[in-house]
Amino acid sequence: MGTLWEELRNGVRTLRSSPAVTALVVGILAVAIAANTAVFSVINTVLLRPLPFPRADRLAKLEAIESSRETTGGAVSWLDFRDWQEQSECFSSTAAFVVGGSIVLAPAGAEGEFRLPLLLLLAAATSVLLLACINATNLLLARAIARKKETAVRIALGADQRRILRHFLAESLMLSLLGPRFTTSIKRAAETSPSLFAG
Repeated sequence: MGTLWEELRNGVRTLRSSPAVTALVVGILAVAIAANTAVFSVINTVLLRPLPFPRADRLAKLEAIESSRETTGGAVSWLDFRDWQEQSECFSSTAAFVVGGSIVLAPAGAEGEFRLPLLLLLAAATSVLLLACINATNLLLARAIARKKETAVRIALGADQRRILRHFLAESLMLSLLGPRFTTSIKRAAETSPSLFAG
């Protein structure tokens, strides 16, 4: 355990010695993770999270049909809705929600209309995260190649390859922990000052 903490401390010192590369890698990871978190939050809310009702699988959606226009959904008058409540023999209870003073019944399949665009957005965000990881790896590899002399000196002074590998792993671990930490900072900044992130 002591060796691990020693390697982590050495990793922190090494990262501080090259703040530009450290900030670049952490920034790339943080932005990519933040984008994926935001997209997954939307998908979880719209597609994955169950409805907040007991026995949600027994819920049914009612629609108003305008025969003249052959359209469904839209606003329904309060009197029509009360008639449905009183005359229905198929449902144990009925409910509606009000938007702008009108009773609205959402069109059937509204969730299906959002499914494909949201899944495509998730695929795009995942691709961004994958590219971010590849870019971060390339930066770290370039940094490791630039430190060949340092590594050669360590080996000449008696450091074995396992210790050098542990040192590089400790640096990578610190970077992987800093990425999500800055993601949280981005999320808080977006919540407190949304105008900064507005298009």
